[in-house]
Amino acid sequence: MPDSTVNAISFGKYLTLLREMVPDTVDLYACDTTGCLIAADDNNSQQTTENNIIIEIKLLSGLLCIPGDTFLCPNEKKHYLIPVCSTLDEPIAYLVAVLNDNSESNEEHISNLINQSFATVVSCIEKEYQLTTELDAMASELACRYEELNLVYETTDSITDSRDEYNALSDLIEKYVEHLDVDMIALAFPKQERIFSASNANATVPEAYEIVHNLSQSYLQQAVATDNCLVINDFTDLQRNKYDLHIPCKLMACPVLNSRGDVNGILVCINDFRRPDFYNSDKNLLHAMSKKVGKIVQSNYDIMTGLINQHAFKTVIQDAIKSSRRKGLFHCVLNIDIDNLKVINETLGRDAGDFIIRSVADILQNKLRSADTVCYMGEGRYGALLDQCNIDQGMQVAESLRKLIQESTFTWKDKPAETSITIGVGLIEPHTQKFDEVLEAAEMARDAAKEIGYNRIHVYRQNDDGFASRKDHLQWVTRIQQALRHDDFAVFAQTISPVAPTDESYHFEVLLRMLEKDGSIIPPGKFIPPAEQFSLMPIIDRWVINKTLEILSSRGFAQQPGEGIVSINLSGQSLTDNELTDYVIDLINKYRIAPECICFEITETAAIHDTTSAYNIFRQLKSRGFKLSLDDFGTGLSSFSYLRDMPVDFLKIDGSFVRTILEDNVTSAMVASINHVGHVMGIKTIAEFVESDEIITALKHIGVDYLQGYAIAKPADLPNYLSELRSSNSALAG
Repeated sequence: MPDSTVNAISFGKYLTLLREMVPDTVDLYACDTTGCLIAADDNNSQQTTENNIIIEIKLLSGLLCIPGDTFLCPNEKKHYLIPVCSTLDEPIAYLVAVLNDNSESNEEHISNLINQSFATVVSCIEKEYQLTTELDAMASELACRYEELNLVYETTDSITDSRDEYNALSDLIEKYVEHLDVDMIALAFPKQERIFSASNANATVPEAYEIVHNLSQSYLQQAVATDNCLVINDFTDLQRNKYDLHIPCKLMACPVLNSRGDVNGILVCINDFRRPDFYNSDKNLLHAMSKKVGKIVQSNYDIMTGLINQHAFKTVIQDAIKSSRRKGLFHCVLNIDIDNLKVINETLGRDAGDFIIRSVADILQNKLRSADTVCYMGEGRYGALLDQCNIDQGMQVAESLRKLIQESTFTWKDKPAETSITIGVGLIEPHTQKFDEVLEAAEMARDAAKEIGYNRIHVYRQNDDGFASRKDHLQWVTRIQQALRHDDFAVFAQTISPVAPTDESYHFEVLLRMLEKDGSIIPPGKFIPPAEQFSLMPIIDRWVINKTLEILSSRGFAQQPGEGIVSINLSGQSLTDNELTDYVIDLINKYRIAPECICFEITETAAIHDTTSAYNIFRQLKSRGFKLSLDDFGTGLSSFSYLRDMPVDFLKIDGSFVRTILEDNVTSAMVASINHVGHVMGIKTIAEFVESDEIITALKHIGVDYLQGYAIAKPADLPNYLSELRSSNSALAG
């Protein structure tokens, strides 16, 4: 019995209790099974040590064979020896009572009293010993489990490079083998044909890999979407036949689930039949390990599709680039995009879109070779590396994938969800240097295919002028994003002058410019096209609105209805921004701007392209008190046909008409027609690009309401423009 458990018991309190229960005793003390003193009552005589030595001698010499016997010491005092036993009825200590030989009490009465008192106290001591033993065992078990779990959880699962995954998994199973002293542990991923294993240096498992292979094939098929562990300790266990395991060994297995909850791997522990059985504690640890393995693996995999993510794909591409340079190999990279995912999300719901994403992922993974790699990049886009594949072969594979998706039938809740994919094809060659170059090439090829039309394939070629232009646009995207972050844009103002006197104190249009580091101005023709191509205009529009209202508020403009008009442009891409109106209203309230002073302006081309969205956002803004303007009017084939449905306040006649009004009678007639129709509908007209006094005279003759252009005023920085406007208004008032 462990001495530490016996020594943990406070025998002194029990001896004090016995002293009160049996007052006729001279000495009370406790000793261990060898007779060594453990504790003595504080009221004992000075002979305690001598008595203890006598008991020790008698116990060691075997003279006290039956605990509970009485005996006489040389001092003629009677000793009672009562054992304290464990749950196995083995003595762990003795309680000793020395009687007072001068006692007048009946000896039989004293003996009974001692037996009864000692029995009660001994029962309490034995119970404390039992509880202490159980608590010690539990503490030991918890310490062991804590150590095991530390082995699991101290293994890193923050994997940013897929190469680290191998090291993390190998480290985990090696620690497990060493800690549990099992013969072997293996981690298998059958689909990827990967096996990690570690063996005990002092043990060998015959045909271990055959066991792992057979089990991974049969067990994974029957353990679909479950995380139950398999434990086989008995050679006669019927589960051996179920899983085709005929090799004599003890084993334990637990499936590894991927991010979608599907079984894609197995963790196996193997022991020789002469080794101890696997218990629940072992099973629990293996289950914790499988969770850890899943987390390590999932750090490189997408949750929705189960495919590797962009971080892991980067490593795959980098390795392919190295192999291409070292061995002169060619590899193809595909950038794949689901064409109408947005439509599916809007018509059938986002769950349907997710279903399409997963279905396409499964088709791509099953269609390509095991040597190829597919990743999910998000938003319905995939990347694929075709290993050792030239450009012609890559085109053939891309075409087969495109055709397969097009011909596949996708059904969501009994509703068909037709879809297709557009694919850009790039090439890794021996001279390829950077990961970004490869993905950029495939992405530009995909975007080029989308510009031609959906459900297509396009190949990146370096001497293609279109790709050069797209690359230039990509560089502008970075500059635009930096300008938004660092406030490197500026708002300018250009006067819109009334032909006849009005009650307005001002009327101008806000224009956007980008600033170079030296303060010089970059014209919008440089950065607007790339911003439109890469869908950055809604962000830019919001920046312009916020900046304009902030400046107006700080200078005290646009505070009262009717004081003037400030025209702000909206891009066609902002028409689909469902939260734009709320955003504008929040800013109006924040800066205390009068909505009647703000006019939002959109081009006719954008309005015709998405009439429904244009009408909706115009209606929302109009209902909040804002004014509306239709820019570049007259360029559409059916400009007048939809005008009656648009609740606009101003028509801006397209500048191409205004510039040639003096040279072409037809153009002059069109300007007059637009102006007339506008007036009939109660809409004010604005002529833009007014660049000479002669054009001003012609436009006044036609009866246009407002003029805008260099002949009226050049654009100026908005804060300075407002300062001059304030000064001129003050002078007029004075």
